[in-house]
Amino acid sequence: MGLGFFKKVVELQLKYAPLGASISNGLQTNATLITEEMAKFFGEYKFLVGVSLDGPDYLHDHYRKTIGQKPTHALVMRGIERLKRYGVEFNILTLINNETVKKAKEIYNYHLENFFYFHQYIPCVEFDKDGNLRPFSINGEDWGKFLSDLFEEWIK
Repeated sequence: MGLGFFKKVVELQLKYAPLGASISNGLQTNATLITEEMAKFFGEYKFLVGVSLDGPDYLHDHYRKTIGQKPTHALVMRGIERLKRYGVEFNILTLINNETVKKAKEIYNYHLENFFYFHQYIPCVEFDKDGNLRPFSINGEDWGKFLSDLFEEWIK
């Protein structure tokens, strides 16, 4: 979905919204394809953008690669900088997988060091056809430990 899609959405909202209606738009993205023009548009129309970022580059890039298997962390950070430049409100969504589950403190502090104050964490839980956790998934015990470690770091 390029900028044209979002422009059409806003055009239709403005055309069909009842008088006095309040419209809010949000989207979730990896931000790798956010252009200057898109960021400006999102800022102008007050979009709230969720950005998928799994911590520092070595953690994020473990699973998040381009179709050509290249790392994406630098591309995500470029997209975030563009959003910041145009005053777009955004939050960070971090997927907790088998590589990140033991790194709560590091991930949390990485987000703070980059001035990311609004973050969400979701567990990666996916099963194979036999009902077994896939290798990149985490179990409930590890998720609970991650949340406890995160809380301990947050409360400091």
